[in-house]
Amino acid sequence: MSFEIKKEKLWVKECTEKMKTEQGIETQITLPDYCGEIKKILKCTLIPGIHSVSRTGERVSARGSVLLRVLYCAENDRIDCYEKNIDLAVSGQMKDITDDTVLTAKAETSYVNCRVSSPRKITVEGSVCVEFKGERINKKEYPFAVESPCVQVLNKEIENESTLCIGEKTFDMAETVSLPSEKPPLGKLISRNAYIVPESKKAVSGKLLIKGECVTEILYCPQDEGSALQRFSHSMPLSQIIEIDGIDDDMECNVRCVPTLLTVTPKNGTDDSGRLIDIALRISAQVSGTKKGKANFICDCYSTDCETESEYSLTDVLCPLTCFEKTETVKSIIDIGNQVKEIYDISISDIKTQMKGEGDKAKGVCRAVACILYIDEKNEPSYTERELEFFSEVALKNACESVKCDYDAFVKKTEWITSGKGKAELSIEFIVNVKVCSVSSVRILTDIRKAEKENKSFRKPALTIYFCDDKERVWDIAKKYRTTPDAVREENGIEGEEIKGARMLLIPSV
Repeated sequence: MSFEIKKEKLWVKECTEKMKTEQGIETQITLPDYCGEIKKILKCTLIPGIHSVSRTGERVSARGSVLLRVLYCAENDRIDCYEKNIDLAVSGQMKDITDDTVLTAKAETSYVNCRVSSPRKITVEGSVCVEFKGERINKKEYPFAVESPCVQVLNKEIENESTLCIGEKTFDMAETVSLPSEKPPLGKLISRNAYIVPESKKAVSGKLLIKGECVTEILYCPQDEGSALQRFSHSMPLSQIIEIDGIDDDMECNVRCVPTLLTVTPKNGTDDSGRLIDIALRISAQVSGTKKGKANFICDCYSTDCETESEYSLTDVLCPLTCFEKTETVKSIIDIGNQVKEIYDISISDIKTQMKGEGDKAKGVCRAVACILYIDEKNEPSYTERELEFFSEVALKNACESVKCDYDAFVKKTEWITSGKGKAELSIEFIVNVKVCSVSSVRILTDIRKAEKENKSFRKPALTIYFCDDKERVWDIAKKYRTTPDAVREENGIEGEEIKGARMLLIPSV
């Protein structure tokens, strides 16, 4: 005897493989004539950016550049900066990668050390780590019915989310901008940062239109060495059509746009020298299209006519609880020390987030580093860092035993005011992305067949008397005596799945 099993598909996005590789950075620098001599190093950073990601068979590669930036106090107690671009090229092997795998890569600085050998010579050593990640949609099939009059199945209906399509596309944005008339001409770039403010998204048969703005923040030294540091912000409208196979307007579209490369270059050789700036960005748009629904899984079965052998597997099923993107402002008082005379700049770096479920709440923590540029009591530029920690909570409708949380935060704006000697009241505006799903571990039927060896001693009497316990399940009793749950209910006038109170039952044969 064979059983015809009806199956339905469950589309699940899963990470197939991760792989990390590093590129060492070692370079000796002789400062050009337009840079002042070094009195002391304030900060040395490596800022990696990815240009492209590719694969050939099992071999994956990423190319990009690393911006080496040395911020220092020059001999006349002014802030100076030297920058150099270094090629980034790494590769490795990922065995579990196929044609339908979406491959992404992100780069982070592992460490950087800077040593001054003379007022015009620097040796820099460091390392950049690139993490490759492969994702694809696993189209699993699960039985939801068995076509046989003698087979009884116990179904469990679970709300779930199916990921129907995923994709990652990169695009470029560039613009030449002019400094506002009230701003002095640009001398040296000190720092720059870019972030995306999303506004809307719309999917139409294979295409996704995203709109928003891309904001670039610049800190620079003016050409006039006696002038204070200047800040300049520029916004570019973002309107991009991205082609993603399978995406449609009846899906919930999730988009995360991340600047992976930012270059800001003064435009020389013009009549407006020091007032024109070229801004170029490469943006990675990571997209997924999902649908909410309900899936009927078979979690138990048996035959009333014969003994069967069944196979089951434990499968995690995700059900979305909450998903949102919002702007969130957090505040903190940082103590820099009595040596501070004036704060020049505070920026936020090294953001790391984590969130986990606790009962009817998801609790998140965001750790970051405040990078502080200031003038000390000797009227010299100085630099220091302070670790920051912020907490947040997301209320969930129901308490869950297990949840999966995705939590990201990006800095939109940083402001501060001095509050007492060596202290600053810091206000940071974050763009926060949160997605929380419940995780249900479900025992699911994968196969059913007639047992090779039948228990010949088992006989089905016409009627059996059974004394049950309180809250015993009708299903378990029917399975034990190879009858049907409906027959047990009808014979004994039972409603529902559980029996109320210990009692005698008549178990009919079918």
